[in-house]
Amino acid sequence: MVKVNHILAVIVWVSVCVVLARGSEPAHAFLFFVPFTLGPHAVSHALCFVLKSCGAAILLGIGMLAYVSWFFFVYIDAFYWNLDAQSAIALLFVGVVSLPVMIPVWAVALVLEGAAKRRVD
Repeated sequence: MVKVNHILAVIVWVSVCVVLARGSEPAHAFLFFVPFTLGPHAVSHALCFVLKSCGAAILLGIGMLAYVSWFFFVYIDAFYWNLDAQSAIALLFVGVVSLPVMIPVWAVALVLEGAAKRRVD
């Protein structure tokens, strides 16, 4: 399951960067938005390297899928459904607004990892 999470994480990194670069003028301007849009995903990806239990891996995978779904929802809403001159500002808040969901996901993944380690010992 851990390898699946790493593959999923790489797919998310590439797809979000391609979408951001495609909508940026010049193309490298998307680098400004990467810390804001992919910050929570970077934490989830880092936790995939640290947490090895099956329960934590499944939860982190679900969290990554939920986060990328949230990102694409906000991106489509800001740039296609409700196009505005200030639509890019929405990307600055994607990561911050996701934290009330992602922090409990990370906490539960840590608890599941601790429970799995106690079961083994």
